[in-house]
Amino acid sequence: MPTDVYIRNRVQTDASAYLSRQSLEIARETNNNLVEVSRHAGCRLSHSFWEGGIYQLQGSGKYPNFYQKTMYVYGPYADWIEGLCGYNCYHSFRIYNPSIGRMYDQDPLKGTGYTNEQVYALRGEQRRLENDIRHLKRQREVLKSQGLKTNGVTAKIRAKQAALGEHVEKHSSVLRRNKWREKVYFKESNFKKTKFYVEEAFVPERGVKNKWRINRAVVNTQAFHAKFEALSLPKKVQEKLYKATGVIFRELEGTQLEHLFVFSARNGNKIFSTEGEILYEKGVLRPPEVFLEKFRNTKGGVVTLHNHANSTRPSMADIISAAEDYCRKSVVVCFDGSIYEIEANVSLEKMKEVYNTIIDDLLVEYPYITDRRELVLLANKAFYEKNVTGQWATIIKR
Repeated sequence: MPTDVYIRNRVQTDASAYLSRQSLEIARETNNNLVEVSRHAGCRLSHSFWEGGIYQLQGSGKYPNFYQKTMYVYGPYADWIEGLCGYNCYHSFRIYNPSIGRMYDQDPLKGTGYTNEQVYALRGEQRRLENDIRHLKRQREVLKSQGLKTNGVTAKIRAKQAALGEHVEKHSSVLRRNKWREKVYFKESNFKKTKFYVEEAFVPERGVKNKWRINRAVVNTQAFHAKFEALSLPKKVQEKLYKATGVIFRELEGTQLEHLFVFSARNGNKIFSTEGEILYEKGVLRPPEVFLEKFRNTKGGVVTLHNHANSTRPSMADIISAAEDYCRKSVVVCFDGSIYEIEANVSLEKMKEVYNTIIDDLLVEYPYITDRRELVLLANKAFYEKNVTGQWATIIKR
């Protein structure tokens, strides 16, 4: 296996392991015995037997035992290939509360006309073509290093890329082309090291036509760049946030996925990012614990950056994350070109207390609500209504 592929898979697996351990720790601390496992289209066939289920952490009864059924990799029945959170596994799990209901999409292929087995096969073909492209690109690098002609291998690369494009286009309702999977490596020097703002298109046209399309009329202007200059941060940090936003827009346009970047609030050095790895779709972006410790030890604190494909204002999860003691500021960039700047004015404990009070009040006012998503939306709205003076958090839309 090529080194870059191994590293990418290893990072994905380790990140999943950290997050899963955190979920179990929270379940133990809150005395919750039920968890819900996610479901995603085109999953490994051996994983389809346990994905999307509800399980008991201790014992079994109404629901199967979590460790026995899923073969969770840090449990007594661990299986690193067939088990949950094992090698290259993209599943996750969360605490399940029957009164709130399920949090994961139970039918990710609804309306597509494809079965899980078909999507699995289609993605397998896509990965084969991506692997072929990377293999040929490595050959080209070797030829270049020896001063040999690369015309022949370049033609093969283009043919493979054309085949991949045709394959993804034919099954566009379930496949998405990931350019980063076709790269042998990534160079920071790919960004032009000229002045902060460049006249050429910040986000080139890609032909995306769904509702998660980038508003180029806004982001490809100097006015959009000026929004970053208006952030109350050092110039170097502003520049890093601007460039990272370009990465987010170019990699994730057309999807609901989110990337997370974390920079030093003093000098803009990148401490963490999900760039090149899709680790999140619905929920809360949270890095592995090993990085959280690094954030805490960063002098001057950190600045976080992530995106909202639906161009919605910051959620309570975003605001609570901004209240972490190591976070000096949090920035949310939206596909419509708007930017939100968040700065907490109270401690993390106080922010959680405020949110829990809002939730409790809503449960009293609306006892019939069982859908957690609806409850969260109402809580977000209530927070903004009560935070009009910015007593808990300063949230600026640019």
